[in-house]
Amino acid sequence: MIGWIDSLVLIIVIGFLVRYFFVKLRQLERVLSDSKKTELQLLENEQKISSIITHMESGILFINEIGKIQLVNDSVMRILDMEHYLIGNHHHDVTQNHELSELIDHCLENGEKRRSECYLYKSTEKIIDVNVVPLFHKTIRFLVASLYCTISLN
Repeated sequence: MIGWIDSLVLIIVIGFLVRYFFVKLRQLERVLSDSKKTELQLLENEQKISSIITHMESGILFINEIGKIQLVNDSVMRILDMEHYLIGNHHHDVTQNHELSELIDHCLENGEKRRSECYLYKSTEKIIDVNVVPLFHKTIRFLVASLYCTISLN
């Protein structure tokens, strides 16, 4: 009699364990499915943002805490009359403009956003509207500089 009861209890326990396993497996499948959807949404959003930045009329510079350029869009190249690769270079070397470099340095050092007009004298004389904004994420510190050519004089 005891052997029969022990077998029945074992079958019931195994049944509960199998049911618990399948419930957890379905929960895991849902989490993985939701995670995949979230990953696809993030990728889609990243592509949208990248497209927006690429096609903006304003120039966008992402500069890290030591002043090196991490990301630029094509408009920066046009506004600054640059033809060479900018990423990885220090902003002083790229901008070659005292006013613009001072704005960026001030933002990096003090964490304050700034806005000003700067005069560029390269192949053409330009007045550009510059906004620099510090961004902090956990331990990462960088800034975004937005450049917009308000006047181009030949």
